[in-house]
Amino acid sequence: MSTARSNKATFSRLHDAVNSGDLEVIAKTIDEVVEPEMLFHASVPMGMSGAQALKQVWAVLLRAFPDIHVAVEDVIAEGDKVVFRNSADPPWHAFQSTKSARSQQDYGLDPRPTHH
Repeated sequence: MSTARSNKATFSRLHDAVNSGDLEVIAKTIDEVVEPEMLFHASVPMGMSGAQALKQVWAVLLRAFPDIHVAVEDVIAEGDKVVFRNSADPPWHAFQSTKSARSQQDYGLDPRPTHH
């Protein structure tokens, strides 16, 4: 399997964990597949970086939106890098807003190689 294909499979594993809604599964999967110092862009300062920041973001999101669902919009894999763009659909219907109910986040990561 090519590195790019293997990394896409790794990303798919992370995506499945995120959509499980189980913070323990998400944190365990992040520990298994994400480099601790990966590049992660968050819209708020958090005082941490890398995989720890990613776990913290999911802890906050799941507390606020336990039914959150993430849909993959794009995945680009080349060599040892994977970049993905996704959209999240939390249950916004309980809030009044003039903005779209669809929230968009961009994440980038260099997953750990998977060995089978």
